[in-house]
Amino acid sequence: MREIAGILKENSAFKVNLSGYADKGTGFPELNMRLSKNRAEAVRDALVKEGIDSSRISVEYWGDTRSVSETPSENRTVICVIK
Repeated sequence: MREIAGILKENSAFKVNLSGYADKGTGFPELNMRLSKNRAEAVRDALVKEGIDSSRISVEYWGDTRSVSETPSENRTVICVIK
């Protein structure tokens, strides 16, 4: 978080998009949606705690409807894209 916050602090025009995901192989769709939302929001909250204005942070979450990897544990993640 500190590294991402540092990049955002050094570049005031940059914004970050956080995308939360969950593993389709465990839980059920409603739980996975909530888990992915909680993951993305936890990262947002950590960045805000590091001094990043929340208006520079967008949050989206996909539950188990999208995968970033064929390895289930790698889908329990938040992807940060800085623009």
